[in-house]
Amino acid sequence: MSARVPTSVAALLAILAALGAPACDGGGASGARGAQAAPSRVTIVGTCLRAATGEPLEGVTVTGPGGVRARSGPRGEFELTGLARGTAGELRAEFDGGLFATVPLRPLEDDRLVVVLHLRRP
Repeated sequence: MSARVPTSVAALLAILAALGAPACDGGGASGARGAQAAPSRVTIVGTCLRAATGEPLEGVTVTGPGGVRARSGPRGEFELTGLARGTAGELRAEFDGGLFATVPLRPLEDDRLVVVLHLRRP
């Protein structure tokens, strides 16, 4: 016994096929035309805060794996770009007056990692 496809669905599929839409395998994966390679680079974005008060810190030096560096802006925000997918290590933030924070990083797999760094004295 074969399943019947409602006429409206069959018509829609015919229109999509005529327009060159990629076929679907039923599991949500698209055909080769719709496939895109995953970016090989990862970006870490975050905010640097003074742990004691929660205020944003401008001018914090943030260093990621491989020596990639950024400096936080007026709202404490920073962005580290160009990290290779699969990179692991440590994220370190240093600020005048001895404030610092460190965060261990598991291998980076997503395109973007968002962190909040709470800087304090040792």
